[in-house]
Amino acid sequence: PSEISLGLVGSEMCIRDRFDCTFYLDDIGTNYDHFQNSLRQFDWGERGVQFKENSMREDWIRKVEEFAPDMIAVSVVESTYALGRQMIKCLPKEWKDTVVLWGGVFATFGAEKILGEGDGEYVNRGEGELSIVEFCKRARDGESLDDVPNIWTRQGGKLIGNQMRSEMVDLDNLPFADYSLFDDQAIYRPMQGQVWRTVGLETQRGCPFTCNFCNAYHEYFTKVNKFSDEYVKDELTYVAKRASAVGVGHLTILDNNFGMIPRDGGTAQVLADLKRQYGWPMSISAWTGKNAKERVIDLTQVLGETLSISMSVQSVDEEVLGNVGRKNIKMEHYQEIADSLNSEGRPQ
Repeated sequence: PSEISLGLVGSEMCIRDRFDCTFYLDDIGTNYDHFQNSLRQFDWGERGVQFKENSMREDWIRKVEEFAPDMIAVSVVESTYALGRQMIKCLPKEWKDTVVLWGGVFATFGAEKILGEGDGEYVNRGEGELSIVEFCKRARDGESLDDVPNIWTRQGGKLIGNQMRSEMVDLDNLPFADYSLFDDQAIYRPMQGQVWRTVGLETQRGCPFTCNFCNAYHEYFTKVNKFSDEYVKDELTYVAKRASAVGVGHLTILDNNFGMIPRDGGTAQVLADLKRQYGWPMSISAWTGKNAKERVIDLTQVLGETLSISMSVQSVDEEVLGNVGRKNIKMEHYQEIADSLNSEGRPQ
């Protein structure tokens, strides 16, 4: 609810219908308040966004009754979990026994909480491309669902936590992200004090760092898995042709450390070439690499003002840094990046 899951964007092979609750003036959650509190007040209508005044509860129930699903998959982050629960709770009695599978970042780290609250009996932890397909095949064939890797469940009051898959997903076998699955308005995102029409793409997954305040600290996510260079170029070209044609100008790169690995410079050059050819992307947001200042500087020189640079501080409290076992990026590295941006006349 209210967040586009990139996993669902790329999972049309097994997800046959979806319900997008992004712009409801909803009667079972707090979507509207969430959007209004995310940035300064302004008229959404100026961006062509119209909040839906009809009942989300009624539309949701109607969708379920029309589609008659064998399974309902709910992808949530922490801020949308309460809304997801309300959506499951409000289902009519005849749909209460439908299999509910939770997934997403919050489900990965809050599986015990979700199962303990009883609104669904299965949770997918971690990546879902392999496990959700196996889960659906087993359900179709009448086989047990209780020992699918990555899936947690509760049976007879007992928590069953299956092991995470050891094999990595072959990312090049995934389809390109298909944002046409969602309402056109769903691509509006409040970010950095502004509202963007944006799409998000990955060039890799995982992060080698173990910052324990981050959702990628877990050992499952510290293995870096990359899409091939050819896949990245082909997907960016695919999106550029379509995004530029419908006025979507912003790209959010969802990598944890864009610019950290050598090949990211080549990706930056692909993006620069696409902008010249298709006028897309007009702007880019990314979480840039830590302790890789030379490569980050190279990115800014290739992409210029297209790329918005962020340089984060984990904490300015030495006691906090000691407790979490982390150090900040060296201050001189911040300064070198800032000096490079200044020399280009770039705002920071």
